[in-house]
Amino acid sequence: MSVQYSFLAEPHVVLIRYFGRSTQRQQDKLRKVIIRDFGKGQMLDSVSDLTQLTSTTLTSLDRVARIKDFNSLLANLKHPVKHALVANTPMTIGICRMYMGYAAGAPKLDMRLFSDLSAATSWVGLPGDGQAIFDQADWTEIAD
Repeated sequence: MSVQYSFLAEPHVVLIRYFGRSTQRQQDKLRKVIIRDFGKGQMLDSVSDLTQLTSTTLTSLDRVARIKDFNSLLANLKHPVKHALVANTPMTIGICRMYMGYAAGAPKLDMRLFSDLSAATSWVGLPGDGQAIFDQADWTEIAD
């Protein structure tokens, strides 16, 4: 029941992985940590691994309640951003598609769905084996 993130300094990429159940509280904490560490209004290329996510308390209403902030962030992107989503179950694929739908109108955000971690990491510019990249990352945990 946690989400973890790791920042790779070169190239500037954020790795995110989910375990167990995801909650809105975790997402809010993650957003605050990223704003604190990287600055408000900044987005970096990222890879989110949802393959270990087993359930969620997030609803479309939770996302809609925050859509204004999300749309404002997307509208003010200073440079193109890639966000790779890795999913392997109907639930996680559905969650990824929901996020992709919210971002569909953002010309500077390219969000893609992958079933393979190495394909996702390669797409954002990380050379090598995706699993090894994730295994060797320095993770910070955000518990619920």
